[in-house]
Order: sequence, then structure tokens, then C-alpha cells
Amino acid sequence: MSSTQTPQRGTGRGIGIRTAAGSDERAHGQLHVYDGDGKGKSQAALGVVLRTIGLGICEEKRTRVLLLRFLKGPGRAYDEDAAIEALQQGFPHLIDQVRTGRGDFFSAEEATRFDRQEAQRGWDIAKGAIASDLYSVVVLDELNPVLDLGLLDIEDVARTLAAKPDGMEVICTGRGAPRQLVQLADLHSEMRAHQGPGGLEG
Repeated sequence: MSSTQTPQRGTGRGIGIRTAAGSDERAHGQLHVYDGDGKGKSQAALGVVLRTIGLGICEEKRTRVLLLRFLKGPGRAYDEDAAIEALQQGFPHLIDQVRTGRGDFFSAEEATRFDRQEAQRGWDIAKGAIASDLYSVVVLDELNPVLDLGLLDIEDVARTLAAKPDGMEVICTGRGAPRQLVQLADLHSEMRAHQGPGGLEG
């Protein structure tokens, strides 16, 4: 079967997945927010990263990506680690990665001074990256729960993201996205866990 789908006769509508590639949305850059209780938020962000790298190579455009991973400090492995390592090995000049925080789960009541300092360290790096306009994509992995835990000032975050440079994609992932962030988003995707017939999530 051909991978190219043509519009059905008489409907004027095409079949397939609409992306920002080649459109005004891509030229402007979007703010994505991926949240919800289901899995796949960080992986979805990596999909945008991979698309960006591919488009940059094909179109011979300057492309650079920052993966800033909050709440994912050393000492714990994550599902996306292998994919990120492979991307960095293949495109070391195109991808920067920063990890902050500790690897274990904690509640707002259990947050320590270290947690707040690490969140602020990550956010300072993020603000500098956004202001520099050096990156095509900035992934703020697990920023949503950092805000939900009260480790950063949501007003400062919202102001910074609202003033991001044109052409820059910013992706915020994690559960508990605050209302201010969702209202700013050009794209808000909610991942939901689905209980299948056999009791398995699908």
C-alpha cells in the first residue's frame, strides 16, 4: 500500500496526520504541554526531537535541541535513557542534555531545600537557553510536576514561555500541568491509561 493518501473524491478532506512541518505553525514555533496519568509523555517529546533533527538535516537548516530533564537525577534509569543516548551518539553536535533533581519520588510535603535548588538550577538553564535563541527545540521534561510541587514560581515560568522566540518549539511534560501553562499552550495533549479487556493498560 502506498504511504501517500489522496483526498477522497468529493469530500475535499485528506487522510493522515497533520503536523506543523512546512506550515506557519512550524515557522512560528509552538508550546506543547503533554500531561495526564498515562505513559508516553517523555517519549512523545522525543518524537518531536527526532522529527526536528530529521527536518534540519533534510532542509540543511540549523537545528539544535536541549533536553532538560527535571526530577531525573543520577542513580535511576528511565525508559527513554537508551533512546536519548543513541540520539546523542548519532548527533552529538545537535543535542544537549541536562539532568536535575533526585531520582526518587517525593510529595510536596517531603520537598527539601535541595529539591528547590535543583529545580531552580534547571529553570535557570532553561531560561538562558530560551533567551539565547540557539535552540530549535527545548524539552522541559517533568516541568509540570515541578510546578505542581511548588518548586518554581509559575508566574515566572509562564512569562518566560509566553515570550519565547518565534520558531522555537518548547515542550513541557509530566503530570499535573497547571492551568496557566495549559492556557498558554498551542498544543495540549493528555495521556490517559486505558484498561484493556484483559486488565492490561493499552
